[in-house]
Amino acid sequence: MSSKRRHKPATTAEIAQRVADRRAQEADIAHLRAQPDLRVVVDNGGRLVAANRIDVFALLLSRSALTQAHHDAARRLESDIAAWKGVDRATGSLERVQCAAPQGLVTDRMLDAGARVQAVMGRIGARDVSLLMGLLLPQFAGQTLTRWRETVERITGETRDECQAGAIRGACDNLARGYVAIDYARKTA
Repeated sequence: MSSKRRHKPATTAEIAQRVADRRAQEADIAHLRAQPDLRVVVDNGGRLVAANRIDVFALLLSRSALTQAHHDAARRLESDIAAWKGVDRATGSLERVQCAAPQGLVTDRMLDAGARVQAVMGRIGARDVSLLMGLLLPQFAGQTLTRWRETVERITGETRDECQAGAIRGACDNLARGYVAIDYARKTA
């Protein structure tokens, strides 16, 4: 006696439902792929595995709207902010500085990074500071990456795609120049 069960053939309604589900899934994937700042991963069966929003700096670098120097300056600021907030996981000095909150231990590395952020932000305009912080800070507050176009429009008022990219490029250019200036000041001091 065989223990195998025989599968009932699918009914017409079940087959129609599978086809409708498959078409809906393909439409969802097509909608996600139409968004230029999303990275969509699909398995061999055509099923959605992941959809990740790539950050604006990587996106604009891939489109040649930012130079490598602009991208590096944005990454340096991102790294400095991470160290300042204490979320960078880098090994640093274990020396602690007394702070108000007992669970909020502050390191020399965090203080140095905060000083660098303040120094470079003091060398660029207020609009550029607002724009860069608006693009970078949400991820340190535990949020996912924001829709960068909405952030740029809210801060600068720019609505055209090329103007929004230009606003970010200008902010990154000023940021790169700011880092050059504070690095030079540190070397000559």
